[in-house]
This record gives sequence, C-alpha cells and structure tokens, in this order.
Amino acid sequence: MAIRLDLAAIRAACLRFPEAEEAELQGRPLFRVRRRRFALVNPSGAPDRPRWRDAGPSLHVATDPAEREALRHDPRFRPSPHHGGRGWMAVRLDTGALDAREMAELVEAAY
Repeated sequence: MAIRLDLAAIRAACLRFPEAEEAELQGRPLFRVRRRRFALVNPSGAPDRPRWRDAGPSLHVATDPAEREALRHDPRFRPSPHHGGRGWMAVRLDTGALDAREMAELVEAAY
C-alpha cells in the first residue's frame, strides 16, 4: 500500500549517496552532487511562484533517457516545471500514488 511521502523520507533517500548535499532553489529543497542537480521537492507551503503553481506537493527528478519514455506513459508522472524540457519528471506526493520503494528507485536513478 502506498503512503504519503514526506520531505524527511525524501531527504534521507537523497542524502544516502556519496557527496550528495542539500541546497535550496526558489525556497525548495534541492539535492545535488557538486553542481549537478538530481532531485527537487516542491513541498506544501513552498513560496508561491508562477512556475510551480500547478505542481502541488511533488518530487522532481532528473531522468535517464532510457527510462524517460516509460515515465511519460505512466499517468502519475508529468514533465517538471523545473527543466521538464531537459528530461526532468515530476510526481505528486499528496496522492499516495508513489510508495517509498518507488521513490528511492527514482532518486537512485536520478543520482
């Protein structure tokens, strides 16, 4: 059964990788290795910005081109307002549609 994921679970999944660190982008937690970004969270209560208005509470990840097409066909995912044109995909966190295992796999692939 899927659970609603929170920032603490996503943070733990992202920061388990070597050299991963948390930064901030437009008031949102951003996870990166040096300058390369791999995950971003748009949490509830994040600063209002036009780009993010329709994203809701969501996880945004860089995707591998080999996996991107499959994610595009999964109705839970959509191009991220954060570099969707560069292969980033987003999934809502408030629907229970993503479980902790799937989240960890997405973050690992993005890393």
